[in-house]
Amino acid sequence: MKLASARKSAFPFSHVISRCAWLGIVGLILLAGCVSTRHLDSAYAGRTSVYEPGEPNFDMVATATLRDGEPGIDCYLGIPRASLVFTPEDSVYTAPYETLLRLMDRKGKTILEEVVDRDTMQVMGYAATQVFDQHIKQRRITVEPGEYVLEVVLRDQNSQSQAERRRRVEVVAPGSMQPAVSDIRLDGLREGGAFEPVVSLHVPAGLDSMRMTVELYNASRLGDVQVTMRLLRFESDTSAAVPPYQYQLSPAYFLIRYNQADTLQFSRRTLRNIDDEVIVEFDLPGLEAGMYRVEMFARREGAPPTIVLQRSYDFAVRSPTFPRISTLDEMIEALAYLATDKKRETIQAANTPVEKKRRFDAFWGSLVPQRTRATNTLKLYYARVEEANLLYTTYKEGWKTDRGMVYIILGSPLYVDTMVDREVWYYSYNDNDPLHTFVFERRRMYESGGLFEAYLLRRNLQYEHEWRWALERWLRGDML
Repeated sequence: MKLASARKSAFPFSHVISRCAWLGIVGLILLAGCVSTRHLDSAYAGRTSVYEPGEPNFDMVATATLRDGEPGIDCYLGIPRASLVFTPEDSVYTAPYETLLRLMDRKGKTILEEVVDRDTMQVMGYAATQVFDQHIKQRRITVEPGEYVLEVVLRDQNSQSQAERRRRVEVVAPGSMQPAVSDIRLDGLREGGAFEPVVSLHVPAGLDSMRMTVELYNASRLGDVQVTMRLLRFESDTSAAVPPYQYQLSPAYFLIRYNQADTLQFSRRTLRNIDDEVIVEFDLPGLEAGMYRVEMFARREGAPPTIVLQRSYDFAVRSPTFPRISTLDEMIEALAYLATDKKRETIQAANTPVEKKRRFDAFWGSLVPQRTRATNTLKLYYARVEEANLLYTTYKEGWKTDRGMVYIILGSPLYVDTMVDREVWYYSYNDNDPLHTFVFERRRMYESGGLFEAYLLRRNLQYEHEWRWALERWLRGDML
């Protein structure tokens, strides 16, 4: 039976050639935009902001909780349909997979290993295999108090490819004198449905509402507690990347302003005569695209009130169909690398959707007179835009980043050198050819507990001629 990939198009990495075998493997993985390894204690361990070509993708949340006085670990998996490979049978598409759970102690010794689940994702029609909505799976593991590393492996049975996620979890003994709080969990309410965990770092815009949940355990040791929640929105750069030869960058370029946050919501409640197990929920509004942080502080009442427990969690809200480009407005915005600002403004200024579409089509038709060639050039361009979203998304969409820009216009590099502080992309086998070598410097965005990072291109005036030549090829339809 023929396999039908759930991806829109195959990622064009098959021709990536390394100077030696190990560099090829490392280069391929890092070219895929993998997030750098998070500390296992981080609230973001087990999650990813990008997709890895050829591997099933998933996010994992693992948090220690008490249930009727019994300690354990609640594990949530979010598996996008489009990260699995489906087989067709009539109009039904199936993707069998299995998850392997491994629990290790602090020394790395395996103390529990089992196949948690063998399951099959089933959808109607090929279009449904293209969706990046996450299928949520939940598992609770009863364990003794202690410190553990939870590892989950997801194996795609059709492709025989697999991916793994890890997270350290400390399970506090019930009845001890040590109060504790779980990580913040976000739940989203979809239209006509119930709340379900939002496991991905990318929260879809358009949810009817959201909810923040934390759990306090051994909480009776705290006495009366005042719990405060704040929802913040950060100002962040949302602009498309500027050409590689342009040195004059906006001060906001590649920046999240953690010191400039708008407080969207502030809620406070007092808990009295609490039990050892307390679940605290705060309702959140539906959110537009942007960068957010939700914070929780638990204070003992008294003079002076003392913060005893706190948590924070950063997340990004994306368009409902992210990483797909699904609307005409998104397609017009993504023309930033081919069309002038004036041209895009002219298209957007149309009075009706029909006129806007006509101007958009006219733009591509004016570049490439041959209709078939124009259509194929358009498809290639937006395939790369979506692939850049998959590979290089950080606090802004992947197509807007420096790596995304270079990938869209020039395609995959021949090979990549990856270092701790930078990536070097080579479009020539001559290492001393500056016109075909691009250096991306890694910039960390961890101020004030921030999560996301970025790679900033080391710009060079010598790129201008080669870059303009590549753009001319796009505008003539010669990139096919």
